[in-house]
Amino acid sequence: MSSFKPTNHLASKDTTSFNEAGSATSKGSSIVTVPEEPWTRILSHPCTFSGQDFDKAMWNLILNPNLNSPSLFRADILYDSDHDSDHDNDREGQSDESHDDVQTGPLPMQVQGFETCRVVVRRLVPRNPARDAAMLQTCRILRASTEQDSTKQNPAPEDDADHLVIYQPHVQTFSQMPFYHPPVRAIAFLHQRDQDSSSSGDPNATLSLHIITPFLSSHGDVSISFQNDGHTIRVLGHLLETTYRHGEGMAAGYVKRVHHDRIVPQPQYQDAYTRLKQRHAKRLLARWVESTDPNKHVFEDLGIAAFLTEVWSDMYSHEDIFPGFVDIGCGNGVLVDILIREGWRGWGFDARRRKTWATFDVDVQQNLKETVLVPRILQQTRPDTNSEKGNTQMSIHDGVFLPGTFIISNHADELTGWTPLLAAASQSPFLIIPCCSHDLSGARFRAPPAKPSSTSPDTKKVPIPSAYASLVSWTAGLATSLGYTVETEMLRIPSTRNTALLGRKWSSDGASSVEDVLRSSGGGDGWVERAMKLANCNARSH
Repeated sequence: MSSFKPTNHLASKDTTSFNEAGSATSKGSSIVTVPEEPWTRILSHPCTFSGQDFDKAMWNLILNPNLNSPSLFRADILYDSDHDSDHDNDREGQSDESHDDVQTGPLPMQVQGFETCRVVVRRLVPRNPARDAAMLQTCRILRASTEQDSTKQNPAPEDDADHLVIYQPHVQTFSQMPFYHPPVRAIAFLHQRDQDSSSSGDPNATLSLHIITPFLSSHGDVSISFQNDGHTIRVLGHLLETTYRHGEGMAAGYVKRVHHDRIVPQPQYQDAYTRLKQRHAKRLLARWVESTDPNKHVFEDLGIAAFLTEVWSDMYSHEDIFPGFVDIGCGNGVLVDILIREGWRGWGFDARRRKTWATFDVDVQQNLKETVLVPRILQQTRPDTNSEKGNTQMSIHDGVFLPGTFIISNHADELTGWTPLLAAASQSPFLIIPCCSHDLSGARFRAPPAKPSSTSPDTKKVPIPSAYASLVSWTAGLATSLGYTVETEMLRIPSTRNTALLGRKWSSDGASSVEDVLRSSGGGDGWVERAMKLANCNARSH
């Protein structure tokens, strides 16, 4: 990745901004009607992407402010001029329901020489609402007017005219400004095509960032104040660099490959996650006794719990009909603890007890079992259930649960492939989050890659899928052959193993039997021996 070194116009004391025609003008020339304050150019950097790519990049950043700040979750769009029938001015004076003094309609802004193409009001939703407040912001997308652009010696095509995007926070004082936003009244991103740029080939342009007088220096010299405020300059530099990187990506033909929030909408999931984090994170982190990283495991399980509780709220209209859950290979038991505390009835088991279990309340501990799973279909080769493990009798479960029990298989390793078979045997829904690859005998293996469809292009040009992608595809294939309609979600959790397979729709029509799937998948010879050996090994990290 090339280094990004923008020109700092404060350091060079060349803070001239853009005039009504879109070119540099003297400092202090106002190009806006409201607010009546001058723009100041802060940073700039040459670029080769077009104005059209700039628009695409900026729209993506408007919809996903988390790309600009790790302190933000998302943006809730409250108004969009492309979809809302109300005119901008008709919404002026409306207030946020939670903040009566905050205007929810778009803030006014008229830029001479530019035409407004679209106006959006978004609510910036923080990741930690206990620390950062939400904030409304008007985002205005503009383009140099055709009439104004035609006055240039070599007018650019419409798609390569000067493009401008302005952010206006809905705050009145510095004290209202959240930490994640620079303390300025407005931020403008200008994509300006060089006047001598050829209309063919890669365009030569400049990407620059401008501000309206910051709150820090409403009565002083802006350049002096900003030179002494390194944090704000770094934040503004990051905003410009992110815009630059995304513009370059659009020009290179970037296509999003990973899609989140297909099952549970992003706002619904993130609101649930925030609630659970506020209720449980501090307690779980304080009581952590394992040698593994508590931040990874606690926040990962909070994210999975948020997803599950939203799915269950959709599946079960009343809690009294919830059939209960079982977390097979539950590991540290954190997920079971969260779900039970949230009022969902269920239990979990693992081949080895974890130290964390003793830190939970008694009612949770009673629902965590040290148990080895030997599927009933393999029980003819199961050893005597009275075999001794030290001085304690080994507990063995046959994998048959009450009909409809929701089966959770979260990084369950050897149990991952077995989960669809266990679910089909109990006519149960399931959630599988695959991790390590094991076949139905419990042996490590690399799952066969998915076969390309008949409509796929030349297979020689199709890249070989990763071992993890192959495992996900193989596991989903087992479930499909058993009659499940498998839904896939890329979970927002701190793990690269974040693919979730949800099986909540099942039909026996055309479905294979558990016995046939087991046989066609290589059988389960060796499972019993490996399961017993696993019970006597040290517990894994998850």
